[in-house]
Amino acid sequence: MSQHPPKLALELERLVFENSATKRSDIPKLMLVAHRVHDWLEPVLYQVVLIDLGRRGSGIPSHIDAKTPAFLEKAVRHISVGGDVSEMPKKTDVKKLQNFLNKRKNITNLLLQDKTAHPDLLPVLARMPLQRLGVKLGPLFGDPDAEEENDWVDRPVSLVDLTHPLFTALTHLYVSDYLEWENTDADAVEWLRDISKLPALTHFGMAFPPSQEIVKRILETCPLLRVLMITFDETDEMGPSAYGQTLFEFHGITDRRVVLASYANFAKDWEVGARGGQDLWDKAEAFLEKEKRKEKKRAKKQRQKGRRKQNSDEETYMDFTVCLQHNPADLEQFL
Repeated sequence: MSQHPPKLALELERLVFENSATKRSDIPKLMLVAHRVHDWLEPVLYQVVLIDLGRRGSGIPSHIDAKTPAFLEKAVRHISVGGDVSEMPKKTDVKKLQNFLNKRKNITNLLLQDKTAHPDLLPVLARMPLQRLGVKLGPLFGDPDAEEENDWVDRPVSLVDLTHPLFTALTHLYVSDYLEWENTDADAVEWLRDISKLPALTHFGMAFPPSQEIVKRILETCPLLRVLMITFDETDEMGPSAYGQTLFEFHGITDRRVVLASYANFAKDWEVGARGGQDLWDKAEAFLEKEKRKEKKRAKKQRQKGRRKQNSDEETYMDFTVCLQHNPADLEQFL
């Protein structure tokens, strides 16, 4: 490893190397340039941590465990926790995860996939400066002593408390709780009444298409919301186009904040965003900006022709919805 002193100002040299470290596989090579470059770039390798609590998973990666708590607290910013869809994680794994997260005070982006959310994590999450969270809220607010899987995983979302401190700084919230289409049961959606109380929330997403009443309630009570995203797995029978048409034609919902997205692998898309690429949120923002520009151009043409602006019922639902497809190549460029 070279001991040559820098020829550029340290701040500028560091910026050059950090901007060059866009691909994860290139970082170890760049770290060999000099000790100072090693110190600058090593934390980049640990900014994103992927944990697997599944039956075949290794839990917290060994190379992560080998680092000092001080280093990890400084480096780690994004954590994704995955597991088996078919079963709840062991309580010993939950305890390990709880201890690991408890030492990470600077996490801003967290994804708890499948059944990895657990009420024992609530006090830990409340101490984090979380800005982005993807989670199934029902299990997170369930019974920590539940022995049966259904007692925990299928805990009704009516128990969710959106006034909990963990939501205080959230700007992006993505929930994967099942909100049955056309379900207008008061108890099932009561928790959503508090969605407007999240002081920093600008982006809200749901993994299952809710009823039109829920969509209207969110749009009406959340004036600070910039994006309401409803996602569909690419295998869903009701895709975004059919759902969007239902919202528009039968319920007259034309709010420009609504975005319907299709994805192949949400966890991979999350990783793209965590590593600096465009995730579904970014693509949704870009789509809405594009629509705004198109709308301004249409309005300008109408003024030039001396015509009145078209009524909203002359628009088509595809004017305010879009199918956003994850591309595996998006992630490869960062690995």
